[in-house]
Amino acid sequence: MVQNADVIISHAGAGSIINALRNRKPLIIVPRLVEYGEHTNSHQVDLAKAMHERKKAVACMDISKLEQCLKDSWSFRPNIDSDRQKLVAALNSYVGKMK
Repeated sequence: MVQNADVIISHAGAGSIINALRNRKPLIIVPRLVEYGEHTNSHQVDLAKAMHERKKAVACMDISKLEQCLKDSWSFRPNIDSDRQKLVAALNSYVGKMK
């Protein structure tokens, strides 16, 4: 179903995010919230914001804005570039400074 989808709407589960990115699909993340008893902490909010900031997904932090997020997703193309190289370079730089 993911491969045939034009856009995916999901909670902020890591598996759901990875699956959408692997399939290069626009993703709207609607994080599960503590205040509604949907989760025990706010890690999904943090993950949704991080994915939005990195242009990997559209974060819908207010469900009443879902229609606008859906409209925004039509022109959205996820940044599927890996941050792995940046992380390795940062770690190498940090380790090099410790020597």
